[in-house]
Amino acid sequence: MTSDRTDPTDANPARSAPVDSLWADDRPAVSRAGETAPPYQAVRPRHMAPARVGVAGMSAGQHFKRAIDDDGFTARRTRPETFARALGWFSLGLGAAELVAADDIADWLGMSDKAEIVRVFGAREVATGLAILAQDDPPGHARWMRARVVGDVLDLATLANEYRHDDTPQPNRLAGAMLFVGGALLADTLVASLVSER
Repeated sequence: MTSDRTDPTDANPARSAPVDSLWADDRPAVSRAGETAPPYQAVRPRHMAPARVGVAGMSAGQHFKRAIDDDGFTARRTRPETFARALGWFSLGLGAAELVAADDIADWLGMSDKAEIVRVFGAREVATGLAILAQDDPPGHARWMRARVVGDVLDLATLANEYRHDDTPQPNRLAGAMLFVGGALLADTLVASLVSER
C-alpha cells in the first residue's frame, strides 16, 4: 500500500540538491566514503579559489606597482637625495635672485645699507646650490646640505639682528623673512639628516 505522504524535500528541489552545489561548481558533494552526501548533511565547503592574479603570477598590487615603476614614480625618485637636489635648485634660484636684485631686496626689508651682505649671501646660495647638484652620492649631498644649514643660520642671525633694533623701518617684513628662512632651515636640517643616514 502506497503512502500519500510525500517527502518534504521533494516539494523543494533546492533542498534536495547536494549542499556543495551551492558553491563554485555543480559537482555533487562527495563524502569521505565516495558517496553523494544526502540532503541536510553538513558538508565541508571547498576552499575558496585563490585571488585572481595577473600575468606571470603577479597580483593586482604588483601590477599597480609595476605600472607606477613604468611611469617613473618609484621609490628611488623620492629618496632623500632627490629632496637634496630639489633644495639645490631652490638654493640656486634664490641665490640668483639675491645677486640680481640685492638692492631691491635690501630696500624692501628696510636694510638698504646691507645690500652688499645680501649680494654675498646670494653668491653663497648659488655656490651651495651648484655644489649640491654636482653630487652623485649620499655623503656628498649630506656635506653640502649641512653647508646650507649653516647658511640658513647666518641668514637668520642677520635678519634677527636687524629686527631687534627699535628704529627698524620694516619689522613686519623682517619677521616674514625670518619665518621664510626658518622654514628653509627646518627643511634643510631634515634632508641633511636623512641623507646622512644613507
